[in-house]
Amino acid sequence: MRNSDKAWMAGFIDGEGWIGITKQVRKNRPSPTYRIGIKISNTEIESLMFFKERYGGTIGKGKGAYQWACPTKSKRKLLDDIKPFLLIKISQARLAVSYMNRFGHQETGTLQIKETYYQEAKELNKNKYGERNAK
Repeated sequence: MRNSDKAWMAGFIDGEGWIGITKQVRKNRPSPTYRIGIKISNTEIESLMFFKERYGGTIGKGKGAYQWACPTKSKRKLLDDIKPFLLIKISQARLAVSYMNRFGHQETGTLQIKETYYQEAKELNKNKYGERNAK
């Protein structure tokens, strides 16, 4: 893939995307499940097809926009491709890669550490520019 395509994707994710960690609590499980999530929303499906054709995943229709969700098997590849070009969501991408390096896609691992990652991702995504809020 050309660097210009990777740069375009990074810019698109900076503007229209979300990189974070989700937490799912189920009644029938003793502990929560944490997962890396990468999603992009846009009113034009053609732009999202660009991502789907390269990384797979699904495109659904939501509240007035389409949404592409990156599949688990492609998350690391996508982040590796776009990370050098990200400006706004670079902190979220670094955190996601760090989480994947530590836990992979397994559900096992220290819950306290996973919760710390989750809270940091949540805080990063509060600020529209991706950086930690100044305190």
